[in-house]
Amino acid sequence: MTHPLLHAHLIAKRFGEKRVLDGVSIHIRPGEIVSLIGPSGCGKSTLLRIVAGLDDAYDGTVKLGGKAVANPSERVGIMFQEPRLLPWLSVEQNVTFIAGGKRDKDGYAIRLLNEVGLAGRERAWPKELSGGMAQRAALARALYTRPDLLLLDEPFSAVDALTRMRLQTLLLSMTAAHGTAALVVTHDLDEALFLSDRIYLMAAEPGRIVDSFDIDLKRPRDRAVPELARWRHRLLAELDAHSTTLPTPTAHQTA
Repeated sequence: MTHPLLHAHLIAKRFGEKRVLDGVSIHIRPGEIVSLIGPSGCGKSTLLRIVAGLDDAYDGTVKLGGKAVANPSERVGIMFQEPRLLPWLSVEQNVTFIAGGKRDKDGYAIRLLNEVGLAGRERAWPKELSGGMAQRAALARALYTRPDLLLLDEPFSAVDALTRMRLQTLLLSMTAAHGTAALVVTHDLDEALFLSDRIYLMAAEPGRIVDSFDIDLKRPRDRAVPELARWRHRLLAELDAHSTTLPTPTAHQTA
């Protein structure tokens, strides 16, 4: 068995008197895509911040490649729900800004922008991009430091359904091409099932892992195959059993 790239073990976290995470353990192997699903308020984004090295006020251990995670690292790339591009920088400058604004001497930023479908847009301003284009730029930025792990906090929830599906496919191709693992926080079951090698189900009050599911389906995956429909039915039943607040269905979940 391949040793884990990421191992977060028995994570406990409090905000004041409230325990928001209790004994959470997850692992991710090199190149894997893993999703966290669960009701709002169960601590998914909090766990992501801990893994990113942005929050060290917790009990437990987080190791990346066998080394403790104590601070943000170039080995971990992050994508948020909003692109968070700096409006006074060009698209290319936004991509390289994550490395301290150093000049892109080897043209890596341009190559990434070409890979994500933004060829010729390197000198554009963020205001000139559509929502989908902005997230493509954000993905290129997250990959610029050549990270081992990408953390994605509902990165495609603000775009329309068709753009979202295209971005999901792009994420799969980019992580495969760059050998990057990913941890995705999502409320969209279809997204989790399309992307993931494994899905962790969380429950709230306190936030905890109540089950995990290995999605052993070959890629590329057809969104319409009966196996995914059966998995969706199972996950909905598990969510219903462990929470009173279900994820809001997206347009392609209810179609």
